[in-house]
Amino acid sequence: MMKAARRATSLRAFSTPDTSAATVKPFQSIPGNWKGMMPLIGVAPIFLPYVVKEADGGGLLTEDFLKDQYDRYGRDTGISQFGPSSEKCAIVYDEGYLQVFQKEGKYPSGILEGAWPIKQYNEKYAKESPPNPFLERGETWRKGRMAINPYLFNIQAAQSYLDPINETARSAAEHFEDFATTGRFDQFCELAAFDMFTAAALGVQLNSVGSDPKGLHYFKEIHGGIGTMVKVTTNCPYSKLDMFKFGAWDGFVSEWDRGRKAGTELVESVMEGKLGTGTGIMHGFLNDESLKISREEATEMYLILTFASADTTAGFINNALSNIAKHPSVQDKIRAELEAELGGQDYHPNHGKDGQPVKLNYLQQVLKESQRVTPTLPFVNVKNDIPKDLVINGYHVPAGTTVIFSHMGIATDQTLAGPNPHLFDPDRFSDEAVAARKGTRAEFLDHPVACKPFGFGSRMCVGSRIAKLEYTSILCRILQDYVMTYDEAANANLNSRRIAHTTTIERPCPTFKVTKL
Repeated sequence: MMKAARRATSLRAFSTPDTSAATVKPFQSIPGNWKGMMPLIGVAPIFLPYVVKEADGGGLLTEDFLKDQYDRYGRDTGISQFGPSSEKCAIVYDEGYLQVFQKEGKYPSGILEGAWPIKQYNEKYAKESPPNPFLERGETWRKGRMAINPYLFNIQAAQSYLDPINETARSAAEHFEDFATTGRFDQFCELAAFDMFTAAALGVQLNSVGSDPKGLHYFKEIHGGIGTMVKVTTNCPYSKLDMFKFGAWDGFVSEWDRGRKAGTELVESVMEGKLGTGTGIMHGFLNDESLKISREEATEMYLILTFASADTTAGFINNALSNIAKHPSVQDKIRAELEAELGGQDYHPNHGKDGQPVKLNYLQQVLKESQRVTPTLPFVNVKNDIPKDLVINGYHVPAGTTVIFSHMGIATDQTLAGPNPHLFDPDRFSDEAVAARKGTRAEFLDHPVACKPFGFGSRMCVGSRIAKLEYTSILCRILQDYVMTYDEAANANLNSRRIAHTTTIERPCPTFKVTKL
């Protein structure tokens, strides 16, 4: 009850709109550039310039698109509209978004509902499969969430998987230099995140980072469908029906077939005692007879959690280490904190260098600033088909609208982020800076929805507790074992851009200099 009360208070603190009829403007007056009467004709000139075909397999300049939307239409109002003419979509850039959480009801929507290719696939090709609860709403979603909460979202339960996570991080760190100095840093982050999540979820050390054949097989098969799913949504942005017109859909079906087969094989091997320690997350709720979760449902959960958690974790690690490498003084300060708190040992929040709880305050400042400047996903909270009419920033947003929170406001607006918002400055989140923002609009910067990579509210990433342990573990290990700097000479002719496949990172991947300590 106390946590719920604090959450409600944190929402109310930012939400005092004037909702009198005379002051509320209609949805149609929200600034935006949607002009089309037909989805394809209307959206193409707006959306297609942000699609990158050639760089590292293609992707979306999602940040550029959202920044342009903000600069052109949302800077003055904190809200803009975008979407097919038959649907309503509002993008919110500031604390006005908190109105959505206040009235979302018992069965809120979440960003994973946007993974519609997986749902379409299941309906068309895997009709025997149970619904994946994380793609659903209502009681189907609630059942899945309630089942996994005690084993994954609970803080103490999540920390019980820290030993295998740390073991994976140690093993992965041994190969860090080879990847980072050869332009494969992005691959390192993907493989390490996949290995860490699988160690926690299934109790298996796959060591794909170390090129173990079995680990690489499962990574390639399970992770492969993620990239092809994004290609489907990139090539078919106008309508889910358009997917049948593009080769990307056939590629996704093929890749997801293989991913489901490999995932089923892996889960069955683990649950039958052929692999692993027998102490993964899946063992917890599969062996809980009161939950009545089938192995088929568990496999579906594992696949979507790998997509949602491991990939976001990989992007977050990538962006954080890249920012740290480009700011040597920041890296030095982190390393001094790690020496004082950990003294070279693995990360555990309750067992530091002197047996005391660990306080990595400066590292947390760095991670928040990294997410603010280079968000892993430029939008984390997506609410589809909101159940009630809202007033956001003085505009009427009717029930049925999709409402998205974009980080572009806090990334570029000095009213929210303070002076020089484009610069990477972890001191933005120092205790003194946080105290100075109290009671002002800028206090929104410290709200969980603003600068955390896994969302906020009851539909936040269910694996966020595990993900935090994973990225903290591997960052602590790498920064205690290596000095990492951006290789200016090697990257002189590298035209890197921040491109989204799923998460948004620099592509092509830059090269780093690495010195072992």
